Amino acid sequence: AFQWLAQNAEDIGINLILAPLSDGTNLIDDRDLRGGALAMATASLRRRGILTVAAAGNGFHIGNRRLCQGMGVPAILRDTVRVGALEGLGPAPNSQRLALSGPCRTTCFAAPASPGGTSGAAAFVAGRLAARMAATGETGEDALAALLASGHTVSDGPDMVWPVVQ
Repeated sequence: AFQWLAQNAEDIGINLILAPLSDGTNLIDDRDLRGGALAMATASLRRRGILTVAAAGNGFHIGNRRLCQGMGVPAILRDTVRVGALEGLGPAPNSQRLALSGPCRTTCFAAPASPGGTSGAAAFVAGRLAARMAATGETGEDALAALLASGHTVSDGPDMVWPVVQ
């Protein structure tokens, strides 16, 4: 699907993609995925100004992953906008997240829209991006920068602070 989107985006006028899904993995970087078709498609889209907003995943406290940072695919890919879910004033207990520095770090958190979890949070962020792009004529990158610059943050401990999209 992402290869098709990358090949046809301009022809059908796509300027933003929502990927409210995760494969259930818990990776800390995209090193083993970089040459794959999915990584190449999302990188091609991003280079052309088309953002892919992806759900971080909801497996933070599953099995041996307890308290282990990481995200699922496609969110772990460095060319996506990686979104975690809020619950109250902090990260949702099951929302996957990555605070390590580097290109695969979680981009932001948001309160989830339907269907909830990180899928709903990604949908919320994509909706805010689309609305801002339509209202201002900004590129996806400029709209994202503006949304992330709101000053609102969420923390999960020292050195683990992320922007919040409201």
